[in-house]
Amino acid sequence: MDLQGFTYYKDHWYEASATSPTGGPWHGEVTICAKGADGSSIKIFEHEPVPGQYFSEGEAWQHARDYAEKLIDEGRANPDSH
Repeated sequence: MDLQGFTYYKDHWYEASATSPTGGPWHGEVTICAKGADGSSIKIFEHEPVPGQYFSEGEAWQHARDYAEKLIDEGRANPDSH
């Protein structure tokens, strides 16, 4: 898996994004990968929605970054947690 554009954080990689599919409130999404036992990357979450709606793209993106790091910090993004 190509991890270019992902942010490295505590042995994980994540990509945060913001979308406004209907032109209304902004929503955040995260994709999180971890390193498997064999060294390959394992996708843990793909386009996981971030709770909440936001007024701007920047706000949604920042909340997505924070949410990704929270999932990693809490151990919910580990390969054996799913």
